[in-house]
Amino acid sequence: MKISSAGAISLLLISRIFTLMIYTADKGFTSVSFLLGICLSTVIQGVLSLVLIFLVKKSSADDFYSLISKNRFLMIVLSLFYGAFFILSGSTVLKNFTSFANELFFENVSPFLIAIPIVLVAVYGAFTGIKSVSRSASVIFCIFIFMFLSTAISSTGKISPAVFDETSLSISSVAKYTIYDISASPEFVMLPFFCLYSKNIRKDYFSFLSLRLIILTASSFLMASVLKDFVNYTDFPFFTLAGAVGNFIKSDALYLVIWTLSASVKLSLILHFINIFTEKIPLKKQLKFILSGVIITLISLTGIVTENNGISQTISAVFILLMGGIIPIIFFSKEVFSLDKKTYYNNNNNNNLSSDRM
Repeated sequence: MKISSAGAISLLLISRIFTLMIYTADKGFTSVSFLLGICLSTVIQGVLSLVLIFLVKKSSADDFYSLISKNRFLMIVLSLFYGAFFILSGSTVLKNFTSFANELFFENVSPFLIAIPIVLVAVYGAFTGIKSVSRSASVIFCIFIFMFLSTAISSTGKISPAVFDETSLSISSVAKYTIYDISASPEFVMLPFFCLYSKNIRKDYFSFLSLRLIILTASSFLMASVLKDFVNYTDFPFFTLAGAVGNFIKSDALYLVIWTLSASVKLSLILHFINIFTEKIPLKKQLKFILSGVIITLISLTGIVTENNGISQTISAVFILLMGGIIPIIFFSKEVFSLDKKTYYNNNNNNNLSSDRM
């Protein structure tokens, strides 16, 4: 089922916005390095996306799953590989949601009681279909933009560009934030399969990358210029920013609403991608959504998903680049080369036949 461009872009943006809202700055946060890291990460993802989309357009397969489905063994292996990735991604989303909800809003509530309603809403959203989820994402994104613009307007009198200190800029600090941003972008792994849902994957995905870059850079600027050194001492700088400058709206309340809805939408989107890789399992789609939700909940609550430290970020970034770009590009390159070679030999044979007849 194809969705509108607005829906596709909103789905991807809401997925990334959820991660932005739970971002925890380290003690050595440097805004210039953070900004450059985000830009470099976007360039890397953009270049790989451009190559992949070009190859998809030239291939006989419309998406990566259609390509690997031509080989049964390959389909099983890669389905397990990608399915496990999205299950772990969903578990990470749920773990982050329950952890931060406990710390910010519901200190004495069991993580299980926080997780269950979110998973139920996500499973219901998956039942209703990707088009319904995309419409919900569009509405949530509009609410986020309202909150973000109101926060930016309220911050105008507190912005101090002088707080940007270039003396801490180094290759290692830029590399650290580049790795962080890539590790926080499971949407990139969705790209090879997003043709199943998007009417114009090139337009939708590059619009997403552009808006994503604008939102992240504007957020880092506001956090650094308004919170100044306090950004290193608050656990969730985006939430602190929203609460500190919310003059004419209750920004922290809107934060909770957007954050909760974003978690449900992101989990619903992940459930749809898990369903792609369980297509051959002889169970009803609804039951597969429920089982996936149960597995995600169990993994998130058992502590298997670890804290996102430097080592885990590097491992996540490597897997995301491999699964979202390098592996699909290798398979599509082989497919396109095979098609070109076959076309070349067919054309030569036709020319030889024509010569013989002459």
